Amino acid sequence: TINGAVFVGEIVEVNNPDALKKLCLDLKKEFVSSGVADSAFFVVLAANVNGKAHVAVMLDEKSVLKKNLEAPKIVNEYIGPLIKGSGGGQKTLALAGGQDVSKLNMVIEKVKSLL
Repeated sequence: TINGAVFVGEIVEVNNPDALKKLCLDLKKEFVSSGVADSAFFVVLAANVNGKAHVAVMLDEKSVLKKNLEAPKIVNEYIGPLIKGSGGGQKTLALAGGQDVSKLNMVIEKVKSLL
């Protein structure tokens, strides 16, 4: 927990970028069933898939409103430049792809710093 928000930031092993989105949605279900969804949460999952950087960012609706942060904004303004790529999505869930897998740890720390 950071500044009252549950933060999950991990480099994970997946076979394809869509698996990152599925992991985020699975985490959201877990947050809802455990009551975590009642508070703020931020999730950033990163993976090296076939030599390419892939990142998923998910946050709760309250944080979108309260902190004026949206997942696509985070992906394009903060993550894209780090991994030499871009992405997009919805307010609470966005995906990015890029060329630089060496910056995945920096991606997690950057999102963490936004809390």
